[in-house]
Amino acid sequence: MTIDSISNFASGFITLIVGLFAFTVYSKSKFDYKKDSANIVLLEIQSAERQIKKIKEALTKNSSDLPDIHILQDESWTKFGYLFLSDFKRDEWDTITSFYNTCKMYDQCVEYNNSFFQKNEQEIRINRQKVITEYVRDYAEKIEKVSKSEEKDKLIKERDKKINAFIDDYMNVNTTNLKVPYSPKKPVTDGNTYMSSVDSNISLMSVGTKLEKIASSKFLSLF
Repeated sequence: MTIDSISNFASGFITLIVGLFAFTVYSKSKFDYKKDSANIVLLEIQSAERQIKKIKEALTKNSSDLPDIHILQDESWTKFGYLFLSDFKRDEWDTITSFYNTCKMYDQCVEYNNSFFQKNEQEIRINRQKVITEYVRDYAEKIEKVSKSEEKDKLIKERDKKINAFIDDYMNVNTTNLKVPYSPKKPVTDGNTYMSSVDSNISLMSVGTKLEKIASSKFLSLF
């Protein structure tokens, strides 16, 4: 064997070793990413299940309104789902997808319902301020017509008393039925429907078992 052939063999062998090392690093990085993604999705589902149980308890006590509780803080299935195409059967894949879609639809109902609540609060504040302004304007004219400071003080106290009494009565009446003027039934009805159809235990089903297995796998740990 000549020196050149030895050199070529050594060069090729080194290239092979470097290629294998690069492939191993790439494979491990890809595997770790899948493990982390499985853990994120699993934790997200478990957190959503806890929120669903809270919502169902609240709706059992009062189904005529949606509690201000969101199910999903983040939605990772759309981002990471493709990583598990070979891990789940079609029905398992559909179970996770349906779970996330139902949770997102419920959260939209809460957002929609809350938007009417906020509009109504704003309307109450506007109406309250209009009446207070009228009181102030009315008493300003009366105060201008008197010259004695005692009479002015008396009118000011009378004005303030009426304003405070109005605020108390107005807020008590309107906060009791805060959503009546601006709250349609559709988001509440739809929200109840989504809660009755969503499964709050999919982490205990085969999909949860598989996600947990992927997240805790030690495969490739020696590389």
